[in-house]
Amino acid sequence: MDDQNQLIQQLDLLADFEARLDLIQVDKSAARKTIITPEIEAELEALDAEFAPLEQSVNKKIEAIKDIIKLYAIPTGKSVKGSSKQAVYNRGKLTISDRRAYERYKEEHPEVVAFIREGDPWITFRDVKS
Repeated sequence: MDDQNQLIQQLDLLADFEARLDLIQVDKSAARKTIITPEIEAELEALDAEFAPLEQSVNKKIEAIKDIIKLYAIPTGKSVKGSSKQAVYNRGKLTISDRRAYERYKEEHPEVVAFIREGDPWITFRDVKS
């Protein structure tokens, strides 16, 4: 299986875990609404403690999957789209106030490239619009 397909699978897995976390939070909210009274504030704290490990576990998996996607996607220099998530490649930022003027100047003075620092590229995650 090629890297593109592996990235798509990881994006789909990321979407699944994010959906799972959303469901956990919906269940938690519904459970909370059934017990909210001034007399049982302590029960709310217990409920938070009950769901915290589930949320932490899923959040750790989400972050691990994102790290894997970044590890494989950044070297490709391309965005990857899964069925419900996409990893969007972003070039590293140059610290130049006027990019057009710099590009014109660079054509006449190619040695200037040695003095420009480009930041590291990064990946952002977005939901795929249906």
